[in-house]
Amino acid sequence: MLTTVYTNAIWLKTRLVDRLRRTGQSDRGAAMVEYALLFSLIVLVCLAAVTLLGTSTSDRTTNSADQIIAAN
Repeated sequence: MLTTVYTNAIWLKTRLVDRLRRTGQSDRGAAMVEYALLFSLIVLVCLAAVTLLGTSTSDRTTNSADQIIAAN
């Protein structure tokens, strides 16, 4: 009887420790944060590229229009 109680106590302790380890190793929340940061970085890079290329394109279009007007 005493051996059975001791064995059950060890089994229960082992299960609890395993469950705590699995809970502590869960990285679902961390992965979600990483994806959010990655998405934010991509959005910022796209906005910077559009702003930079938009200004450059606008300047070139204006310059071309001015040259066409001057040529006529």
